Amino acid sequence: MRHPRGSLLFGDILFPVMSTLVECVPNFSEGRDKAKVDAIVEAMKMDGVFLLDREMDSDHNRCVITLVGEREPIQEAAIRGVGKAAELIDLTQHQGAHPRIGAADVVPHANQIRWFVGNTQRETTAFCGERDILVEGYSPLATGRLIGNRDIAGIAEKYGRSVAQVSIRYLLEKDILPLPKSTTPGRIRENADVDFELSAEDVAALDALDAGE
Repeated sequence: MRHPRGSLLFGDILFPVMSTLVECVPNFSEGRDKAKVDAIVEAMKMDGVFLLDREMDSDHNRCVITLVGEREPIQEAAIRGVGKAAELIDLTQHQGAHPRIGAADVVPHANQIRWFVGNTQRETTAFCGERDILVEGYSPLATGRLIGNRDIAGIAEKYGRSVAQVSIRYLLEKDILPLPKSTTPGRIRENADVDFELSAEDVAALDALDAGE
């Protein structure tokens, strides 16, 4: 199926191509009153934000809403949803197995971006860090291009590790969740074996490989 240029098909939803997409999954303490959940969802509707899923659990009396969109609008959408939930949900009357922390108990965000040694997307990473948004770094080996990097290889030799392991560990040192991809069992095991620490000096050396430095 063809779709317009400048767009991205995700599941059944056609998104405009954006510089950064952020996923937000707020949980609200209402899973029985559909009208209230509808009102919360309606409050979060705005340009640049798309509803991916909504799930109501009557036993726990909670709902989970999954949104994706551009970083500024999705932040505003989350704030609107929390405000509407506080307006509609009376916790003194709330019953259910779910621990009641608040009308909105958690509003987790995750931003999955291409992130690796030499391409750390500083502006986006700083934006997420200031707002407690988890950054997930996909393609931490730059689709294999880092494997032959001599600078990283020199650091890897000091630790008795591979270039891949150092590259993945670098993300962890930066509080980025690495998402390496492989179908080879040996490489999968190697990519997971990163229980070591890079020195501050070596982290700085890898920082210096970023574009523009």
